[in-house]
Amino acid sequence: MTTSITARYPQRVAWATLLTAFVTFCLLMAGIAWAINWVLFDSTIDLRTTVKVSRGTIGYTAPNDTERVVRDRYPVQTGDTLRTDELSQGYITIDDPLNDDQVLATIQMFGGSSVILERASRPRFGLGDNPYSVLLTDAFGKLDVMVSSRFEREFRLEIRGSNYSIRLDHEGYYTLQFGIDGVNVTVQRGQAVVINKDNEAKLIEATEPVEKWAFRRNEAPRVAAILINLLDNPYFLRGAPDGDDVLDVWGCLEDRSGETRSNDSTITDPPGVHERVFFQDRFTLHLRRTGSEPVYPHYSGCKQPADRFVVASDSSNIVTITTVNQNTDPPTQIDIAYVDVSKYQHLYIRASVYIASQSLSGCGAAGTECAIMIKMPFKNAGNVQANTESAWIQGFYTYYDEGVGQVQCLGCQNHEHINQNSWYTFESSDFMLATEDLRPALIREIEVYASGHLYNSYISELSIIAEVPVVSTSVEP
Repeated sequence: MTTSITARYPQRVAWATLLTAFVTFCLLMAGIAWAINWVLFDSTIDLRTTVKVSRGTIGYTAPNDTERVVRDRYPVQTGDTLRTDELSQGYITIDDPLNDDQVLATIQMFGGSSVILERASRPRFGLGDNPYSVLLTDAFGKLDVMVSSRFEREFRLEIRGSNYSIRLDHEGYYTLQFGIDGVNVTVQRGQAVVINKDNEAKLIEATEPVEKWAFRRNEAPRVAAILINLLDNPYFLRGAPDGDDVLDVWGCLEDRSGETRSNDSTITDPPGVHERVFFQDRFTLHLRRTGSEPVYPHYSGCKQPADRFVVASDSSNIVTITTVNQNTDPPTQIDIAYVDVSKYQHLYIRASVYIASQSLSGCGAAGTECAIMIKMPFKNAGNVQANTESAWIQGFYTYYDEGVGQVQCLGCQNHEHINQNSWYTFESSDFMLATEDLRPALIREIEVYASGHLYNSYISELSIIAEVPVVSTSVEP
């Protein structure tokens, strides 16, 4: 008769069972502790990512799905592809759902652009020190990226193109232009790290004037152009000494009485309110007329004259021209300052605008009352000889009832229709490649204003940019 092991060695079996149970208990406790630690410190949730259409429509494709069309706004999920056609524009906002939907970053997609959202996450709880993490892949076309300055933790944004990856981990404002063979990188504020497929990295920091860097396959990085912003405080980052709600160099309280537009009509814009405010995680010039303000300034707008331009700080670019003021009796001679821009090879205007509401259809009966209008008085070569002046005028509107109102005025560019409650970045055509009538030699000022009966508008950038191509020696990463 064979005796079982349990019967023969009862003490050994008991000890083995006890040790097995103890090891199992320890492993279980360690697993529970690890799981709790992971949930508290390492687990993540998705950031709130939304695409908003500024103009036209945006193509939207979920994984394993057909392309759809977005006309207003739509939540973006991991794996989704976004695409704009040549006439469209939109932007992606990345918000923190656990911090009052704070905007962490905004990616403006110009016409002909596309990206895929691979990741947008944050720690589930605020106990650990893991960062916000955002990854966009297959980037193509032109993107403006604005990274917030208000973070509760580290922020990591990476945008990958076909040959290069761009790391944007610092607060700032960037322009990226991805192509088939490379990328152009412009750092207005902050710093960017460009990484090629061989993991070679190049740090690009903001400079004054701004440098546009070109990265191409089988070539060393190089500075392709110098961008000179002629205006002071173009992003409205500075307030005046007498209050942060007032701009310092924009002349928002100047009297416009006696001025005329390019079509010789007297300026009779309705009065409104202008103020510097922090709106949607950016500093802006706010123009509004709601009908409830008890006291109005003379007009709703601001302008920067030539003698306040950045390039005019040493007066080397200033030209003073004597003209006759016909609005006085008798007419008097006055000296007017202009900035000489004839030496630049490329010149264009950039503006980021947002219209919350407007009451008029289009830009009013004469096309002169847009919710946002930009005016640049200048002299071309013919004006200089005749001592006359021209003006470039561009308007923006959101609402148009066919047959009611106009969407262009005499002497204006075609006003642009944009979506309500969306940021739109406007870039004019190159003035130096335009016809002689629109090619400025001297610029008197730049003005932004709102008109119409009721309006509520914001401007976060107004720039006059001279782009100067350079021939530079390539720089190794």
